[in-house]
Amino acid sequence: MAIRGSESDNAWFIPGTGKEALMDGVGVLKAAFGGAHDWYQGTVADVDAAQANHVPPGTAHPIGALIAHVLHCEDFMVNTAVQGKPAIWEQGG
Repeated sequence: MAIRGSESDNAWFIPGTGKEALMDGVGVLKAAFGGAHDWYQGTVADVDAAQANHVPPGTAHPIGALIAHVLHCEDFMVNTAVQGKPAIWEQGG
């Protein structure tokens, strides 16, 4: 995720790179969504099918259901909210 710089209205710092980049609003959203997506992918990368489908006791949800929820939200935010298109999920893709 980019962090707003102080030197210029369009200056954004990209964490972990030590670099400053000029970005418009679309660039900032791309960096934010890309960073969040990469972070989440890394978080669930080692989850196997048995772990993803395991239904824990009580009211907790399976990891797979939470993964599907995150992907559905990402699909909505990127395609519907930002681009004004139907979500891929709704297109059957």
